[in-house]
Amino acid sequence: MHWLQLTILINFLLLVISLFSSLFVLYQEKGEGLKTFYALSIRVALAVSLLLLVGYGIATGQIGSHAPWDRFHIAPNQATSVNIDNSH
Repeated sequence: MHWLQLTILINFLLLVISLFSSLFVLYQEKGEGLKTFYALSIRVALAVSLLLLVGYGIATGQIGSHAPWDRFHIAPNQATSVNIDNSH
């Protein structure tokens, strides 16, 4: 596992933990107080950092899609010529 994948996984787990702790704080304070605001700020910062890490990983090619519909993707160096016959 690459360092980037591990960092993304840890960031995601921290985001989920932050989500549930924010929910606990929200019910405890009933939405009145700065703890709810701070918990939301931490969650937003974690979400932004997760998006930036995933974007960096995709841009640098360190992570990619392994979805079934991507298996027919043709790499630029494997381009083929296609003859289209439009005479009916």
